[in-house]
Amino acid sequence: MKKFNKSLIIFIAAISIITVARYILVKDLPVLANAILGADDALMIGQAATIINGQWLGPYNATTLLKGVAFPLFLSFCYFFRIKYISGITIIYIIGCITFILVIKKFIKNKLILLLIYTLLLFNPIMFGREIMQRVYRSSIIPGLAIFIISCYINLFLLKNTSKRKIEKTLTIIGISITLPFLWYAREDSIWIVPYIVFMTISILISVIIKNKRINKEFWMSFVFLLIPILITFIVGNLISLKNYKEYEIYTINNKYYYSKTIDSMKKVKANKEIDRVNFTREKLDRIADVTILGTIMKEFNPLLDAYAKFDGNQKDNEVENGWFGFPLREALANAGFYKNVNTTNAFFYTLHIQIEEALKNGTLELEKEKYDYEFYRNMIKTVLECITYVLNYDEIILDVSLSREYVGNLCETFKNYSKIAGNKFIYTRDESINNNELIVNFDEQDKYLDSIKTENNIINNIIKLYKKITTPIFSIAIVFYFYIMIKLIFDIRNKEYNKIEIWVILSGILGAAFTIICGISLETVLNANVISDLYLCGAYPLILAFALISVYNGCVEIITKIKKRVIYISKSTK
Repeated sequence: MKKFNKSLIIFIAAISIITVARYILVKDLPVLANAILGADDALMIGQAATIINGQWLGPYNATTLLKGVAFPLFLSFCYFFRIKYISGITIIYIIGCITFILVIKKFIKNKLILLLIYTLLLFNPIMFGREIMQRVYRSSIIPGLAIFIISCYINLFLLKNTSKRKIEKTLTIIGISITLPFLWYAREDSIWIVPYIVFMTISILISVIIKNKRINKEFWMSFVFLLIPILITFIVGNLISLKNYKEYEIYTINNKYYYSKTIDSMKKVKANKEIDRVNFTREKLDRIADVTILGTIMKEFNPLLDAYAKFDGNQKDNEVENGWFGFPLREALANAGFYKNVNTTNAFFYTLHIQIEEALKNGTLELEKEKYDYEFYRNMIKTVLECITYVLNYDEIILDVSLSREYVGNLCETFKNYSKIAGNKFIYTRDESINNNELIVNFDEQDKYLDSIKTENNIINNIIKLYKKITTPIFSIAIVFYFYIMIKLIFDIRNKEYNKIEIWVILSGILGAAFTIICGISLETVLNANVISDLYLCGAYPLILAFALISVYNGCVEIITKIKKRVIYISKSTK
């Protein structure tokens, strides 16, 4: 007993030391003040500022109800509790990693192995990169939330046939009920979590049926129990909608209903020239403008199309890719005065939608014929493989403490909000002209600060280099072991042995969740715009690593067990 306690104390001490070291490593690093990105970073900062000032999301404009409110609420929470931004997202990720270790210790008993898995997961480069850790943007909370929610569902699965530990089950459900709405209303592409929840829910319920050999009271209690986080997510969504109705007279989370119908109608119109990732060609827009209300904003729209065309994947075609098309469209509407209130905006989109549908019906606009594009499937497979390689190689992930942003005078208030809300320092381009009454920058102090964090910068970038070398081999081995488990499971079931089902469900769930993210980003890349980046794939990084580490551990146990059995067999044979 004393030996066990001693090993447990050493384990907890080691976990604590590693965790504190990880926190200290990043807590004083700078953020990127992307003050000019009014629909992204600056939007999050601006909405956090209005929430802090008791003004909800601020005055209604083209970006007010564009994105989820979860991240601005998180920034507000950090501000009220005096938590720096980088510290806040690091704490979320640490909680996710600790939860993962507490769960997998149910089937991984070796504390040294647990410590290794925890360390590898904790120092995952995704939480060091400039696009995730340094940008004050909503993607930064996704890795931590992803690993936490995945861990909680694994815990419920492991506790499925346990009549005891009701408190642990309840705490797990409470954890999911808090974090699932947070994830769901942080990004509009959080739908990737749905297949995982469905898969794990079905696995748990099937296990209950197998245990009791029928659908009984325990089955229905488990079913209701598993519905709680989904119901709470639904309730939270309605509370957000209610608040938006009070502020903007529209009961919605995001004001996209009529906009989406309009976009769908515009896609139906035949384009005279096919361009990859461009459904809204300039010539198509001109034809739509000739017969619809779109013509009233073309004066504002065309210059914005020219500007956005310079920043998409193919800058030579003077077209805007689907993924970015909504930004110039909304901005043009705002410049034309259609964002005075929600009713004005929605009336424009509704009218445009109806006019396009009528034009398609009477033949004024030609309908795009439905076709089967086999090239699409080939591109999807190619892009999925590209995404997997991108994640495994940690492409473009780097910490850049010296990356600066030029000061823009008319965005002074946004810069001040970065200082006020983010808490972490941010770096200015060395330009003496910004030493003015609006914002004083002491470049000597800034240089001293950059010099003081050189050690952290070097350590982190060396960690990233290490992961670039080891992750692909680890994942490759993990995939081999996973398919070995799957094949062995088939033979075991035929022999009425079911001991491999549990690990297969856990591994399949994690891998499936990561693969869902990758497929979603691949689909968006093929159809709309190249979004293969850690900013959009961030949720896949910890999941792939978690899958790989569990699979490799399980595979090694299988090999060692077989070797031991073989040695015992040989020793008995020689006697």
